[in-house]
Amino acid sequence: MKNNVKLIGLCLIVIITAALMPGCDSRKIATTRELPQCLDELSLTGMWSAVSDKADIQDDSAKLGTFHLNAGPDGKIDSLSFGFQGKNKKEIPCFYLAEMGREGKIDIREYEGEPFSLFAHPMDVFTEVDKLGLASLEPGETGFAMAIDFHSGNISCSYDQHDIYHLEGGELLPLKEFHSTAPGCFISVAKLYPVEEEEGSTVSSITAGRSPQVWFLSEDINRAEIVEYLDYGQKANYDDFVLGIQSVLPEGWKMELIAQEGLMVPPHGLNEPLFRIDFVDRTHQFEAQGGQMRFPSLRLYFYDIQGKGAVLEAIEQKKIYSWDIPDYFDESAEYIVVTSPLYINGGCFSNEAITLYEPLEKVLKDYFNTTPNFSPLVQQTEEIPSLQIVSLTSPVRPGVEASLATQTIPGAECYLTIDYGLSGISTLPRKTADGSGRVSWTWTALNFRGVWQVEVRAGYGGKTASQYTLFTIE
Repeated sequence: MKNNVKLIGLCLIVIITAALMPGCDSRKIATTRELPQCLDELSLTGMWSAVSDKADIQDDSAKLGTFHLNAGPDGKIDSLSFGFQGKNKKEIPCFYLAEMGREGKIDIREYEGEPFSLFAHPMDVFTEVDKLGLASLEPGETGFAMAIDFHSGNISCSYDQHDIYHLEGGELLPLKEFHSTAPGCFISVAKLYPVEEEEGSTVSSITAGRSPQVWFLSEDINRAEIVEYLDYGQKANYDDFVLGIQSVLPEGWKMELIAQEGLMVPPHGLNEPLFRIDFVDRTHQFEAQGGQMRFPSLRLYFYDIQGKGAVLEAIEQKKIYSWDIPDYFDESAEYIVVTSPLYINGGCFSNEAITLYEPLEKVLKDYFNTTPNFSPLVQQTEEIPSLQIVSLTSPVRPGVEASLATQTIPGAECYLTIDYGLSGISTLPRKTADGSGRVSWTWTALNFRGVWQVEVRAGYGGKTASQYTLFTIE
């Protein structure tokens, strides 16, 4: 977005700030009744009605200049302020600053000054936001921020840089491109996440790799020279799969599906997935490094199972990096699922954090292992393929070759994973059972001494079977 788009809103902030300094002709004129202090309950139109009832202003002359709202991760409002202009009862042009205090009451200050001419009536903007509802906006790990500002024209946005939308009738319609030379309004919305600074301190910022969402109202859409809506193309056949995930979530956990091209931000070294799901439990918290309280969370990326080989190769190649690396999570009959250490509880692996996270991991893995293949390209069968572990080299020493052999039905797609606990999961290449149903793998034992769980999975015709055993490295 070009640098001049916030010119009008910033000018108003500067003018109002200057007016409130000692020696300036400003005065506190009123305080509203107590208003709700959380996103779930606050109505912006109700807030404006409370303010306009108390302010010395002719309502039909009111024009919104700027609006800023910050909320915590629990949805409670940390700060709310907005500036507007209009004529008071004496027909004198004035600027007003409204700011919410700790008790939910809004203090209103007024000072005289020549008005700008580019603003919109507060009710016009707030009505559109209320149709969507503040309650529908999920905060990030450290909170949520919304700003309403006005630009003087010549604004350009692309989905390559911003998550941009047309806000209309309570719906957010995704845009690919927007350009307008006419003055207008835009709304910025951002989830806030912790960012580590030096000496373990943390600050709130939008999540790495993402810009805040930018919304445009219908009036500005109609005046724009270029408006191109995002074409999702042929939608992937994952609706039933995703609904199934939602149905098994533990109590307190919520999920958000992201499938917009260019906005899924995969881990280092991987291409864009088919879709991404973010999970968060806002009913529990754990203490992270530096004393920061965080919610349990997880982010998963879903890739076509037919590309599993390429995904596993990328995971192996990126192990040399230290942080935002791809990591195998699990797979279903249709998808290979990838995460990163960065996206499990924000990278915190304390006992407290893992204890809160583990119930989610368990239900997801159980679901992936029992999910049928929804693809119409795969012939379905009612029979679960038989599967038996025939042999396993165990115990072994680090650096020594080990092997495992299985017996299943001919043509079954077979997978082998070794769970090394907090050290990660090792996934061997997928293999197809031969004409007699035999499959075997050979690998070199890693330097992880202990007893580890081995899972073998066979898939055929949309049905899967699993067998487990223990693998010992001495």
